[in-house]
Amino acid sequence: EELTLPVNELTDRPAQRYAEGQKLSALLQEGTADFPPLVCVNRMVIDGQHRFWAYRQAGFQQVKVYQNKPWAMPAAA
Repeated sequence: EELTLPVNELTDRPAQRYAEGQKLSALLQEGTADFPPLVCVNRMVIDGQHRFWAYRQAGFQQVKVYQNKPWAMPAAA
């Protein structure tokens, strides 16, 4: 489902290429960016770490995400 969530409710692993994140952050600050939603599983960013880093650096409070519904592995039979 597509949601708009507060940035501080999401977690991620550190972006590996900070230069890419800095470029994206500059586009956000210029107002020229039109990024697709981040992809999250249980509010963990699994696709879009550089965009997530850029949103945080640019001071965004909320972002659009594709979020799965929370899921837990069923007990083994």
